[in-house]
Amino acid sequence: MTAKEIIEKYETTNEFTTYEIPQIVWEKIPGMETIKKKIIDETGHWENVKGTIIRIGNRYFEVIWLEGKTEMQKNDYSIYISISEVYKTRVVTEEYLTKEEIECGGYEFV
Repeated sequence: MTAKEIIEKYETTNEFTTYEIPQIVWEKIPGMETIKKKIIDETGHWENVKGTIIRIGNRYFEVIWLEGKTEMQKNDYSIYISISEVYKTRVVTEEYLTKEEIECGGYEFV
């Protein structure tokens, strides 16, 4: 599967097979970059819901899949076999630290 095929499939049907999702999540596909893997929900008994953010050109997509929690549970790509377009945002938070925490942590005063 190529990055162009991912875009075409997303724009036409947005239906991906259970063997295409692991390719997108794990393989190095020319023209596609894996940006981030994150746990969305870890409350499941046997698996975590994970999201993988990929970039193709200037567009970002999130693939949702299930990661087995133990070596006895396999990753599951059959439940979440679609991809959603996502948008890059920058979130700014405020924290209050002591002077010592700032000096040790490489933070800057604002």
